[in-house]
Amino acid sequence: MIGASTTPRHSTADIRLCSGVYKPSCDDLPAVQVVCQVTVLNGCAYVWIDGVNPDDPILLSAQSLHNFRSLGTFKDYLENERHDALGDDFGVLLDLTFYTRDSATTTARALEIMHEEHLPPDQALVTARQWGIMLCELNTAERTAHALSALEKSISEEEAALV
Repeated sequence: MIGASTTPRHSTADIRLCSGVYKPSCDDLPAVQVVCQVTVLNGCAYVWIDGVNPDDPILLSAQSLHNFRSLGTFKDYLENERHDALGDDFGVLLDLTFYTRDSATTTARALEIMHEEHLPPDQALVTARQWGIMLCELNTAERTAHALSALEKSISEEEAALV
């Protein structure tokens, strides 16, 4: 199972987070700002950008993110003083994500949404999950575009061979 290999064998507090811009290679798809978990597999750093599906994660090379910025460990991120501005909502969100077993990526994304969009914890969490699902859909669209491009190239080559 892929998800098992992406789940760290250490504390959730030790999970490394980052932010950056994910730009699909297909020109028709938009670039999006992401908060994600950094995972090391076979000595290479990857980012788990969706944060919603550990059984089929979207893993990209960490080098493929533009404007990569380390956010430190999940513990460091949660201890950042800027979250004090959220007041009691900070604890409410943490309780919600603990209860629903959301990933560190989804939790951090929800906190960023609370800061930027001024949403209450429950709405920020729903939005963070929807954002992860949208990233999954964007990834599916990119794979489909690549498959169609390869198919069109193959057909063109076959047509050229017939002439």
